[in-house]
Amino acid sequence: MISDYVHPILKKTVGTLLHELTDTQRSPMKKLIPFPRPINVTSQLPKTQCHWSYGPGKRISTETHKTQVMATVNVTPDSFSDGGIHDKLPSALSYVSSSVAAGATIINIGGYSTRPGAAFLSIEDEISRVVPVIRALRNKETLMALKHGIDNSEEAQEEHIEAIMKIPISIDTFRPEVAEAAIQAGANCINDVYAFTGPNSWLPASLGNEVANENTVNMKLIARKYGVPIVLMH
Repeated sequence: MISDYVHPILKKTVGTLLHELTDTQRSPMKKLIPFPRPINVTSQLPKTQCHWSYGPGKRISTETHKTQVMATVNVTPDSFSDGGIHDKLPSALSYVSSSVAAGATIINIGGYSTRPGAAFLSIEDEISRVVPVIRALRNKETLMALKHGIDNSEEAQEEHIEAIMKIPISIDTFRPEVAEAAIQAGANCINDVYAFTGPNSWLPASLGNEVANENTVNMKLIARKYGVPIVLMH
């Protein structure tokens, strides 16, 4: 039934819109996801560190494109997936190192569990969880002190450390203050599980709309200020 549903604005069925996206007779559309270099200066946008591009549907060539793999580091004691495992700096860095060695191409770092019934966390505490990890991943001396468990040659170690320092980092947060602190520490993408509306967006309109709108505006300002890509989850 969903394929026959008519989009209220585009006035086309879902089936028609899907066909237009995958129609091989149309001109190819190439999508680009830029990830800027980490920046600490707010007066200018960062240069692009790397980018991933992919074409439409069947036009993708497996020889020139590859699946990007995200490794998630929950720096929390109460996450439903890996809570308490990576909530200390050494264990978090060790996990990132092994993930990069295994082929991860982006690291997602979160400091506030979104599991049902998770304890409230202040903005300051969330920042104190994620920022040290991000800073450490951008610090060569810190990374060199780790035991990475790969080829013992100095050249291999050096290449591995460089790969970690350059890997795109997304900050998993719904708070503008945390997003900005993380970007200033070296993150270069915002991943928001509430899609910029904040955790109160589910409340009745009389209670939640004003807070949700304010959160959306502030998160958009941060993304625009630093020129970073965003991931809007829901």
